[in-house]
This record gives sequence, structure tokens and C-alpha cells, in this order.
Amino acid sequence: MSAFDTAFHYRPDDYDSPLFHLRRQDNGLYDYLVRLITSRMEKSALANVTPGEDFVRAIRPASRGYGYMEKDGRPFNCNVFGEILGPRHGTLMSARYNHFPGEDRFNPIPLKDTNRSTKGIIVIGCPSLSSPALTDAWHNQLTTAVQLRDYDAKWERETSSVPRAGAKEFVKNTNHPKDPDVAPDCMVLTGPPMYMVPPQGTQSAPPKNSPSETRVGARDNMKKRRIGSSGESVSVKNEPSSPSTSTDVVAPANGSNAPRSVTAAASTTTSLKVYPSGDQIFVGATYEPQLQHDYGGRSFDQVHARLVQPDFRDVAQRLICPWDFYDKLRPGTLIMANIDISVFVMDGRKIYHANILSLRVLGESDVPVDKPRPYQTPSVVPSGPSGESFNNFEIPDFQGTTGETRSSTPLTSLPATPTLTIEETVSAPGTSSGSSSDTIEENVSTTQEEQNEDIMMFGEDVFVNYDILDTELDSSPPTVTRKGKGKGKKAVH
Repeated sequence: MSAFDTAFHYRPDDYDSPLFHLRRQDNGLYDYLVRLITSRMEKSALANVTPGEDFVRAIRPASRGYGYMEKDGRPFNCNVFGEILGPRHGTLMSARYNHFPGEDRFNPIPLKDTNRSTKGIIVIGCPSLSSPALTDAWHNQLTTAVQLRDYDAKWERETSSVPRAGAKEFVKNTNHPKDPDVAPDCMVLTGPPMYMVPPQGTQSAPPKNSPSETRVGARDNMKKRRIGSSGESVSVKNEPSSPSTSTDVVAPANGSNAPRSVTAAASTTTSLKVYPSGDQIFVGATYEPQLQHDYGGRSFDQVHARLVQPDFRDVAQRLICPWDFYDKLRPGTLIMANIDISVFVMDGRKIYHANILSLRVLGESDVPVDKPRPYQTPSVVPSGPSGESFNNFEIPDFQGTTGETRSSTPLTSLPATPTLTIEETVSAPGTSSGSSSDTIEENVSTTQEEQNEDIMMFGEDVFVNYDILDTELDSSPPTVTRKGKGKGKKAVH
């Protein structure tokens, strides 16, 4: 199986790795995680809370849904843990994130500046080689999510506000993702928006008494002149020097080399990517979207959008930049996320979201992955036959011939002449064996005449009334006895 298939279809325990075995060792990562959930986090872990007792519904003003809060009025948020599953099960951490490109692969719906709710999706499951205690903690997380829906359903029945289109929860079963009655085994986490459009600013309108266009005087038209002995009056605008990353180039004097110079400069500046480092990386920082490895092509049509740095950190508490998601958040990575829960009501359907506020990697993974690349639109194949036409094949003669090669006969010609069987006879003493050419020609001509008569009488049904036999020629006396088969007439000699 290729690296792409392994990562794409990955589920816990699908890949055997020494890193996974190290997690399970005594006093290892799994034991530490169990102690963290049961002893230190207490009500901060989703596995340890109960809907309706530890947190309740909270209506959000100017919102189409609602959230949850603790009983003291603080917004409810909690910690969840799990192992990242592959994209086959819903993880979407490419440059498109959860943007839907449509069903047409040849004309994908591009991501634009107006798509501001584009978010990453991380689906987590029970960790590989999980210990019994950690498996119980994972089970309690899923149970809390199921109880949350039961808590809301009870309130809906009491208030007669049952959603007519059902509900979509943030837990599901990997084998039956659309069946709400099957016990869930994974959890869907929704990240923060990954793109934002910074304010572009507005130009103040000119005063009513002033003209719409600014007058340009002689002072504003002053330009520096190029000093040369030729006396050319070439002027150069007094502009600030552009940065070194600009693609603007000055055309050389030789016109034949101009296109080559422009192309070379443009390819050099556009092929290089300058990645931020140090103090340039912080939560909320914005970057060029082109820094992502799979950004580009017809799937993107953004002009002013910027890539946003979320609060995602690795095992060393360093921020994970979006262009490193494919590596640092690959399938098999063990994470812990701080989330809040929100419910959206759309078209009579409730949609539950577990929103990631911050994320930290607890255990790295070595599941093989490929470096992402921009999506290539499939080329349109011209219509035509998938294979060679029947006209390109010759059908061999399966009847077989003896002696001489039979010439091919067009389909529109008359039917082939039925051949006659010439019986063997014993030659008289003193006579030479053989057949007379005159006798053969006579027989053939007589047969052709009879056949033509039958064709005139029966038309196209002539093939039904004749049996075609092979002709055998052998030595014969001057008198040849001939026997014909079928319904045709016999030639008499």
C-alpha cells in the first residue's frame, strides 16, 4: 500500500509503529494521560462532566443557534483527547480545508475571499494500542457527547421544538457515518477560520466644491533626466526604490533579449517562497496563502485573503504553521484539544460543532505521508472509440482451401458456386490416370448455368436449398461419374 493510501484510510491500530508501543509502556504516555484526566483535570475533561448537571444550555444573542455554559455563568469549554484519523474518515487539513469544491472535477468551485468560514476538520479516535484505562476514558468522552444530544432532545420534547430534519452530532461511527443509531467510535473537531480578509481601507470622498480630478501643475511634472553624451532626452520618474522581491524589471536596450530577461526575473521571484520565522510567528499572525504546499490551481481564486495562524502547538509547545500541518498533524498523531460546543439551527436541522480553541500534540506519529501538491484538474479526453474499429481487423478464411488460394469475394457478389464431389473410379487397363480438362470445364459451366437458373427462381433463398461440399480431385478414367448433393438438378453425361 502506498503512503497516500496508508494515510488516507488510516484508523487507529492500522499501522504498526515503535512510537505507538512506546506510548503503552509502564509509566509511559498513556499512563500519564490517564492520571491527567482522572486526577488533575476533573471537570475540565469532557469525560468527567454530565450535561444538565455540570453545564446547561445558553442562548447566544444575534445567533441562529445556542451554546453551553457552566452553572456559574462562565462559558463552558473542556478538554478532549484522541488520535487523528485519515481524510477518508473526515479529516480535512489541506489548503482547501472544509471548502466544498463541487462534484465536477473538471470545473471545481474555487475558494474565494468571500468564503470566510473555511475551517480545518480533525477527526479523532481511540489511540492505537490503548490501555484498558485509557479506553475507558475515551468511552466516557463519547458517552458525554451522546448524553448531550439526549439532554437537548428532552428539552425539545418539553417545548415542542423537535427539529423536523433531525440532528447532526459531532460524534459518529466510522463504518456507518450517517446512521445515528449506531454507537459512535470517533469525534469530529472543527478548527478556527483559516482565512481572513484584512480591512482594505476606504478613500475619503472629495469635497463637493472641489473637482473630481486633482489638477497637476508643472511642478508635479518635474522628472529627473538621464545624463548622457548622446543628448537623449530620456526622463526617469523619481520613484522610491522597490523591494528586492518585486517582479518589476527594466527592459534592456537590446529588444531581442527583453522577453528573456523578464521571464527569467519573474520565474525567479515567483518560484521562491520566504517563510516567516522567529517573532513573525504568533497566534493570529497572517501569512501569504501561497506558502501552503498544495495552494494553487483552479481550486483557488483569492485576491486579498490571508492565512491565519491558529493556536496549534507541537510536543515542544512550538506553534505549528499551516504549511506543516501535513507533517506535524499527520494521521496517527495523539492530540489534546480544548473545545467549546455550539449548536446551529439551519433549515430545521441541528448541527453540533466541537470547536477547537487550542490544540497540543501529545505523541508524534510516523505514519507515511506524501507532501501535498496543488490539485491538477483532469484533462478532457476527446470523444471517440475506446478501442480499434472493426474495420481495422481482417477475418481469416476458416473454411480452408487445398491446392490453390481462394480469392476474396465482395459481400455484394453472387454466392459462391457449390462444389461437386467427384467419385473415384478404377481406371481401365492401359489408360493413363487423370482427368480431362475439357470434362472439368464442361461440368463447371453446366453447374453455373443450373445455379443461375435456381437464383432466378428462388432469389435470396438459394442458400437454403443447397449444401456446400468440398471437391476432391483424383485420377479418373475418361468417363467420370459425378454425384451431387442437395436439391439441385444432376448433370447427365
